[in-house]
Amino acid sequence: YDCIWWLSADANESAESRTAVIVALFPEDDEYAFPEPRKLVVTQQPGTDPTIYDPASAANLWNTMTVEEMFCYYAPGWAPIHDGPLQEGDLFSSEGNNYTFTMSSATYERWQAQFAFRTDISTVSTKKYDFYCVIESNNDVGAALVKLVQTGNDGNYYFESPVALVAGEEYVFKMPNMQGRDMEKLSLFFDFGGNPANTVINVKDIIIQEHQE
Repeated sequence: YDCIWWLSADANESAESRTAVIVALFPEDDEYAFPEPRKLVVTQQPGTDPTIYDPASAANLWNTMTVEEMFCYYAPGWAPIHDGPLQEGDLFSSEGNNYTFTMSSATYERWQAQFAFRTDISTVSTKKYDFYCVIESNNDVGAALVKLVQTGNDGNYYFESPVALVAGEEYVFKMPNMQGRDMEKLSLFFDFGGNPANTVINVKDIIIQEHQE
């Protein structure tokens, strides 16, 4: 039978093309000769992001927030090396809006190398927000994750996004014009589970702001 497929996607506001591959498999049927499997490749071209990203701006809530607790769960093979509040110089160091995470042992699964900034930043559902940061690793980490979530409520979050880090390359992660959520306090999680041994990751220029154009 004739078939019409509809493919719908949000506007591509990133600076890169996005590609989707759709494969159609047809079942066996003695009364109808289905076609061979078909593959459709759809590429969405990059759009223009009008958002202003300035880490030094007064609009950046990260510049005036307080980290109420720096939390770390680092557990290669689920055997914790560190589980709880983290002090400067212990697995991480910072200089302004620039943070370095050091993992001497390899991990193999998601959530085995968690670092979380538990802040006093609040947001409301009546506003729009932008998030931005730059991440760089000295090793490939294909299963990294970035999550912006309400502290103490894992189900209330802005995003929980996988990130593939390539050694020596900066990864610009941004989520512009997000619909606000009512959250009294935000936690910013980075998970580097799947990291090789002796991995050093730098995160810098973090921005959380009411939407700026």
